[in-house]
Amino acid sequence: MQRFVAIGAWHEASENANLGRVEVGTYVGTKKSKRRTRSGHPGVVICSRKLPSGRVQWRARFCDTDTGRLMDVVLDALVLGSADARREWAMKKARWLAARRMEILSGAPRATPKTIENAIADYNERCKRTLRDRTRRTYGQGIERFRCWANKNGIVRVADLGVQQLSTFKDHLIALPHQRQKRGGRRGERQEVPQYRGPNAVNAEMRPVKTLLTVWRRAGLLPLLTSDDVADALMPLPTPRERVVFLVATKISSLLSACLAHDAATYAETRAEHSGNGKVGTTSRYDPIAPFTAFLLLSGCRCSEALTLRWDSVDLSSLGDDGMQAGEIHLRAADVKTATSRSIDLAVSPALRELLMAMKPLARGRYVFGGERPLPYSAVESARKRLRKDYGAPTFTWQDLRRTTASYLTNAAGIFGSASLYRSAVQLGHSAEVAQRRYLHVVKGISRDACCLEAAMDCQALVHAIVRVVGSARPTRVATSSGILYRSERSTPG
Repeated sequence: MQRFVAIGAWHEASENANLGRVEVGTYVGTKKSKRRTRSGHPGVVICSRKLPSGRVQWRARFCDTDTGRLMDVVLDALVLGSADARREWAMKKARWLAARRMEILSGAPRATPKTIENAIADYNERCKRTLRDRTRRTYGQGIERFRCWANKNGIVRVADLGVQQLSTFKDHLIALPHQRQKRGGRRGERQEVPQYRGPNAVNAEMRPVKTLLTVWRRAGLLPLLTSDDVADALMPLPTPRERVVFLVATKISSLLSACLAHDAATYAETRAEHSGNGKVGTTSRYDPIAPFTAFLLLSGCRCSEALTLRWDSVDLSSLGDDGMQAGEIHLRAADVKTATSRSIDLAVSPALRELLMAMKPLARGRYVFGGERPLPYSAVESARKRLRKDYGAPTFTWQDLRRTTASYLTNAAGIFGSASLYRSAVQLGHSAEVAQRRYLHVVKGISRDACCLEAAMDCQALVHAIVRVVGSARPTRVATSSGILYRSERSTPG
């Protein structure tokens, strides 16, 4: 016999091995006259435990209907903080246990005893073969949050997950406090702030968990859940849909000017120059970022697509609609986020073709940006932050450049004419519905005589300045992240 403190009274639980259940009763009166009263949640006992820290921890004990084992579950203090909430949870759990017991008696298969830890490890191994590194890192945060929540609440097996548990997990994500970088703290150290997280942050962590549960459900590991149950329990929170973020013509000019100044920055004097190897003040301080920025702005590629672009996918001699050489870029399905190959017509931007023609003689590897290996994302991300901090560039992300391309292609009547909505969607690799909903009528005042992207963005002079800098450069080998770089003979573009 085991005795422990329960809500409002002393409870005594005894396990019936034959029936596989826990009977709960309350003793009143003297020892000679014991009277047992039914609780509102037979088979489930709520008890408390005082931790060494002084905090009270509430737990639930019940007999598992599939294995017959006595389960001890820690209740979430955020969601089940009141006595009424714990009692309601226990009543729902008791009804679920009774229904599950009837299903097993009717011939339903017992749940597979696979732990959540092992199931998540198997899923991560599968993702290593099917997903990209950045996608796995994005998924990992939400899945790790789910694993910690299940471990804290005593949910060990995958088969124990039901609609009630998923709803509790969603409430747990919503109740988590917002965290920010700690001012004056160590690198990566964060602190909680007195405000709730936004719906986008909650949805971003629920999304990979829904994907994980779908994989488990198709593998037969979730007998208590259907696809509708997962969708209903983890329904995304409503989020406001703001206007699409893009760069106007003035900000485009400011960004390209900052890129030119960034690439023209040189060391005052290096050791090699001091020793007589090279002209003083001609060694570049940073990896050039202007060609990469102009490429994203005029092609509409995603950052990952540009970093993995190879020279064998660039055809600078292909013909356009008018029979003249226009150039074309063929993106492989393996390099595209949607796993669907597409072609980018360079006829919309002659300056982009000139830029690629100037870069090709300097190439020393398979990749357009890089050498034998692609340029790492950390290199371009560091340059983006440097442009904003030290060179006065407007606030932007690499995805904002893609949105800028889509906005101008969709609204520039002189480029695609009446087919601008459809052809811009094909060029960017999304549907015409997305182009109509997000990009139509967001840019106004574009000249009808602008028949190319650089003219519509009013940045012809700056793009041609970048082409001239690349064309007048000579290749040089330096120990940088990109491997092979060019270095201009002039200290400033002109």
